[in-house]
Amino acid sequence: MNNWFEFLGFVVDKITWPVTIIILVRTLRDPLSNAIKRLGKVRFKGFEAHFTKELEEVSECIELKFEKMPIENDSKNIILDEFIEIAEISPMTAIPFAYSHIEKALKEIALKCNDYNEKNICLVDNIEKYLLKKEKIDDGTYNIINKMKKLRQLISNKNDEIISMDKKGAMEYGKNAEKLLRIISTIR
Repeated sequence: MNNWFEFLGFVVDKITWPVTIIILVRTLRDPLSNAIKRLGKVRFKGFEAHFTKELEEVSECIELKFEKMPIENDSKNIILDEFIEIAEISPMTAIPFAYSHIEKALKEIALKCNDYNEKNICLVDNIEKYLLKKEKIDDGTYNIINKMKKLRQLISNKNDEIISMDKKGAMEYGKNAEKLLRIISTIR
């Protein structure tokens, strides 16, 4: 009988971790899969994979919106030239730079509204909601702005060991930011 308990203890000891890992993977499969799809690149202990789904979605939305807008395609870029210089040195720094210009453009539009004041300017998260409510932007533009913000937040709140953005991903973000700024520039 004693050998039976020793054998059972041995078997339980050997299968506990594999069973725990299988349960965790099965339980967290969908949330982890969704999170990974949104990242530009994931790097962990030598493992590196590119996931640009979220960036591609933003590009498609902006391209559709951009095609419909009466925007002059003059040769002067709003931020793209400076963005490219920054992205060459640090792709991770270029993304917050681009979004700060989007945020600034949105603030300028909000400040032109009679009931928007300097006290509200601190509530940055509410600017696009405010502009949507005032019908300064439509649902499509609102969604694009939010997606660009989420990507910027991913990069800004990063952990160097896990998340990084390569130049290609940063350049895509910069082109999207340039087009979004051109769309925003048409808002009166």
